[in-house]
Amino acid sequence: MFEWRGRGVFAMNRLDLGQDLSLTTAVRVDGRSAFGDDVGPQMYPKAAMGYNVPPSVLPAPISNLKVRGALGMAGKLPPKVRESGHFRPGTRWTPRTNASSRPGSISGS
Repeated sequence: MFEWRGRGVFAMNRLDLGQDLSLTTAVRVDGRSAFGDDVGPQMYPKAAMGYNVPPSVLPAPISNLKVRGALGMAGKLPPKVRESGHFRPGTRWTPRTNASSRPGSISGS
């Protein structure tokens, strides 16, 4: 019998670097049985910075403006799983009944 197992942790911290500037860092760690026994948890880091432009430098119709940039990784499958072809991008799974009338799924593309 096959049993799916999954565990994950997410942590985020925001640091105000003054009245108008902030730095946000985060990390997500995921572990899935679908990755295989020889693949450990996967880590996805992220960093973002935001700046609130002072209202005194903005043109009349704009009262508030925040400029933000971010860099990070998310949802990338481990290399061995990607290379196996089992989880190809764009794969659609279609419900089917096999010859013994047992339900299942097959790849549609």
